[in-house]
Amino acid sequence: DLLEAMSLTTRLVLCVDEAESADPSTMELLEALLARPPTPMLVVVTSRGPLPELASPSQALELSGLSGDDAAALVRAVAPRIDDEVVDRTVAGSDGVPYFLEEQARAAQEEPEGAAGAPLQLSVFLAARLDELGPAIKRLLGEIAIAGETVQLDVLTKITEVPGDELDGFVDELCRQRVLLRAAGPRGDVVRFRH
Repeated sequence: DLLEAMSLTTRLVLCVDEAESADPSTMELLEALLARPPTPMLVVVTSRGPLPELASPSQALELSGLSGDDAAALVRAVAPRIDDEVVDRTVAGSDGVPYFLEEQARAAQEEPEGAAGAPLQLSVFLAARLDELGPAIKRLLGEIAIAGETVQLDVLTKITEVPGDELDGFVDELCRQRVLLRAAGPRGDVVRFRH
C-alpha cells in the first residue's frame, strides 16, 4: 500500500536487480505488485539467468551479448593495433560481454605477446587491475562495494576516514583506471562501479 500511495504523488520506479537470487519475501512483494490493478509505477526486474515465475509483464526486454561483428568492432576501437587473429579469439571467448571485450582488448594491446594465449576469465583481469592499485585503494574499493551501488563522496570521506584531498586522488585514479565512474549528484559528487 505504501508504494501504491507514493506512486500517486510522485514518479516511482522499483528496481529489483539480480532477481534470480531474490529471497522469497522479495518475490512475494513483486508478485503482489504485479497482480494489482495498474498504478503509475514502473517495476524493473533484471536477471542474469531465467527470471522467476512472475505475472506477465507488460513489456519484457531480453538483452544478449554483442553480435560477433559488433564485438569485433568494439575490440578494434579499443585496441586498433592488435591483429585479426587476436580479435577473433577475443570475440570467441567473450560471450559478447562489452566489459570483458574492452578488458581483453586492452590487455592484448598492452601485452601483445600475451595475447597469443587463450582468453582469460574476467575475474583474472579484475584481480590483476586491483593488484596494481595498491593496498590503500584496494581497501577503499572494498568500502565502496559495501556502501552500496552509488555512494556520495562526502559520505565516503566519513566512513573511510580518508582525508578529502587524498580521497579525491584515489577516486580520480580509479576513474582513470576505468574501475569507477564519478558524477555530480543532487547532494554532491557520487561514485559507482563502472560495470
